[in-house]
Amino acid sequence: MKNLTYATVIGAAVLGAGEKAKADIITWHYEDDFSTTKAESDSYDHSTFWAELAVEHPPSSLYYPTIAYPPEMLAFAGDAFLEYAFPFDTVLTQIDSGTFGIDVAGHLLYQFSQDEVNWTNPSPLVDGFNEFPLLPSNNPFVYIRLYGTDVAIDNLSVTVRGPGIPEPSTMSLLGLGGGIVLFNLFKRRYRSDK
Repeated sequence: MKNLTYATVIGAAVLGAGEKAKADIITWHYEDDFSTTKAESDSYDHSTFWAELAVEHPPSSLYYPTIAYPPEMLAFAGDAFLEYAFPFDTVLTQIDSGTFGIDVAGHLLYQFSQDEVNWTNPSPLVDGFNEFPLLPSNNPFVYIRLYGTDVAIDNLSVTVRGPGIPEPSTMSLLGLGGGIVLFNLFKRRYRSDK
């Protein structure tokens, strides 16, 4: 029994030595020039996407213009909205810094949230290019809401930086494997000592 306990303690010590993997700071970047329809799948909530020349639009809708604005933009009709959660997948443990940029033609409002519950006060974006920093967050996502009437957007870009999700370190895997090998070795020896 003494040998078995000894093997378990050694295996746990080797495993614990590599358990704390250090997360690297990573940068996650996203761009959309609205030359495709990826805003429909990349945004997590939005007004109805509608054909520009449709006979009847819903009260609020988003469409890819060919007449009112230059092509390769996204237009807002009625009180349309578009919401994103960046990054799309869980790659960060928190957001240390970031930037948000967008071209606007018309009057557009935006809001940010760190938790999708508490939002900043609505702020206007000016005609032309807008860029501003994102506030740090203890959460792994930043939420952005855009809304307006008779406005179009282009060249949306978001960059966020923060510690990445730690990968299991090689040491942990080796420690686990080494602990199992030692455990089995001493278990076999303990049985043969009986």
